[in-house]
Amino acid sequence: LVLIDRDERAPFDRTNCSKDYLAGDAPQEWMPLRPTEFFLEADVEQLRDTVTDLDVRERRISLPGGTVLEADRVLLCTGGRPRRLDVDGADLDRIFTLRSWTDADRIVEAAAEGSRAVIVGASFIGMEVASSLCQRGLEHVTVIAPEEVPFERVFGREIGRMLADVHAEHGVDLRLGTGVSRFIGDGEVSRVELDSGDTVDADLVVVGVGVEPVTDYISGVELADDGSVDTDRHLRVVEGVFAAGDIATVPDPITGEPARIEHWRVALQHGQVAARNMMGRDTEYDRVPFFWTMQHGVVVEYVGHVPDWDGIVVDGSIVDRDFVAYYVRGGRVLAASSVGRGGQINACLLYTS
Repeated sequence: LVLIDRDERAPFDRTNCSKDYLAGDAPQEWMPLRPTEFFLEADVEQLRDTVTDLDVRERRISLPGGTVLEADRVLLCTGGRPRRLDVDGADLDRIFTLRSWTDADRIVEAAAEGSRAVIVGASFIGMEVASSLCQRGLEHVTVIAPEEVPFERVFGREIGRMLADVHAEHGVDLRLGTGVSRFIGDGEVSRVELDSGDTVDADLVVVGVGVEPVTDYISGVELADDGSVDTDRHLRVVEGVFAAGDIATVPDPITGEPARIEHWRVALQHGQVAARNMMGRDTEYDRVPFFWTMQHGVVVEYVGHVPDWDGIVVDGSIVDRDFVAYYVRGGRVLAASSVGRGGQINACLLYTS
């Protein structure tokens, strides 16, 4: 078993990069998923390298320097690459993206107490970074994003407004409904100019505007329009080649619709099912997605998957931050989110599983 990874510090707990680790609550020891001894005892060969080409039909893997590997089974799980802004000044120093443990360390080093941080994007990464940097004692944290209500597309308008209120209560300056026209600075970023012409002072900037699938090394199969890899219900791309995580578009086990879900637990579920099939077991992907986010101590949990809905039925109070919201489409509950109702959302997970 050979594990090829371009990250020198993998495998690590990626979810902590924007949460406890960035906030200063998680020590270095929390980050590795497995100790070095695990890989030695399991006879896993780790190659710290980048795949330049993978011919999926031949299962032939090319590495820099001319090394070629051939495999009986291959799992593609190369994840996502952070998108960058194509604006003037985007190459200035102290403008960061957050994907890796090393990225988190660089942000921590730049985020001295009293610094002014600008977060571009009201994504999960962006808003969790805003929360974590507030916890670190930064003087001023600003979020700039084009949407009027954060998370409206995922949670709905009311829950999005509730989370915006949470950030505002902790001093985050929300500049919503606008974008970034350019970054200003002499070598290092010092200001961010908005589409309106207003500027925001910045000692560091974190750009969180989504990721794109890392699939440019794959040949022999047509990629989906978004750059992902289509699989069947067994996570199979072609015979002997499987895909998991952010790069995989998989039939939803409930609706049958193609779905690409960028969540840590889904990647874990994909890997488990793909591994079974790589060992010759006939296992369909039938897992229920789940994710959670923590922002200023408010934990939102979400189970299921529904990109659009007919209505939201709320049990409890969103304003009081004690509720379960059920997302309904075609007369069926396809997803639920909650705050303060962990037991209830776990019951939803068990039921829908």
